[in-house]
Amino acid sequence: MNELAKKKALASFVALVIGLGLPLYSGLWKPVGGLYSEHLPLRWQVESFLKGQLALSTSPRGLGWDLAWHNGKVQQVFGLAVPVWQLLFEAPVRLLGLGPFPDRICFIVALVLVTYWIVNTQRSGQFDPGLVYLGLLCPILFPPFIALCSSRF
Repeated sequence: MNELAKKKALASFVALVIGLGLPLYSGLWKPVGGLYSEHLPLRWQVESFLKGQLALSTSPRGLGWDLAWHNGKVQQVFGLAVPVWQLLFEAPVRLLGLGPFPDRICFIVALVLVTYWIVNTQRSGQFDPGLVYLGLLCPILFPPFIALCSSRF
């Protein structure tokens, strides 16, 4: 096995360990029944995207916690990046006629990809291996990030 393949294998291993271990450790992902978020506005945004709409509703009756009324429509206030990411998983599943895709799996896939990118990018340069893992552990295993994963999410 050449040096590049070893580096990619190590990056993949670290990404899988952190990407699966952090959600399990923090309690974000419970292997039984814990694949869906309890926070629904982002799920509603994905549903609106699937209907070809940006707004969640055009009626004031659709207002609730964490929602805003803007230009005669109900909007969620958390941005569109997460719903667009979830849409990448949700759309194919819905085309197959299956139910909603689990939110937490979308998060785990994103965490694995970001961790792989960090490890692979930093290992490709002329960096000390200790600095590489310090650079990885600081943003991913940062205590406030773990606390966020342990919360309502």
